[in-house]
Amino acid sequence: MFKSFKNSELAIIALALEEEDEKWRSQHARKKKMWIHNAWKSRTIKGEFFTLLPHLMDDETKFYEYFRMAQTTFYDLLMELEERLKKQDTFWRLSITPKQRLAVFLS
Repeated sequence: MFKSFKNSELAIIALALEEEDEKWRSQHARKKKMWIHNAWKSRTIKGEFFTLLPHLMDDETKFYEYFRMAQTTFYDLLMELEERLKKQDTFWRLSITPKQRLAVFLS
C-alpha cells in the first residue's frame, strides 16, 4: 500500500518541505510596527507646513489664494478651535500642533 522510500528520496522530500515552510513563514511573518513612519520623521524639515507656510505668511494675497481666507480670519478660527485641536505630546513623539492641523484641514 505505501511505497517504501530510499533515504536519498526522504532527504529530498524533507528539504522540499523545509523550503516550503520557510517560504510560508517569510510571507506570513509579522512586520515590525513603526511608531513613526520614516516619511513623517522629516516633516519639520521637508513638510509642506514648514516649507510653504512661512512664504504664505509674508504674502497676504498668496495666503488668501491658498487658504481662501485672510490671515486674520485664519488666526481667529485657530483661537476658537485651538483647545479642540490640541493633542498631548508623548515621550516618544511630539503631537501635531493645532495650527498645523487647521492648515492641513483647510488646504
